[in-house]
Amino acid sequence: MPEMTITVTTHHDGTFWAESQQPPGCFASGDTLGELNENLAEAISLYLAEGDRVPVVQLWQRGSESPVVETGSSSGDRINVLVG
Repeated sequence: MPEMTITVTTHHDGTFWAESQQPPGCFASGDTLGELNENLAEAISLYLAEGDRVPVVQLWQRGSESPVVETGSSSGDRINVLVG
């Protein structure tokens, strides 16, 4: 899996937006960082899905011992994304 660069911005209304350069066009938003993380993991998982094979995406905070979010199905590959 190639490295993913995720850009996170805060909008004037306090919501969060994340966008990826790779894969292109993969984005998510959320009212909180927790919601953003969940939506981002789901967006990456669906973007990389191949037919019925949806990858399990784990978002990790730098220095954490367990993922902050895990989404997807057990039928797909496991993808780890480092955030922060």
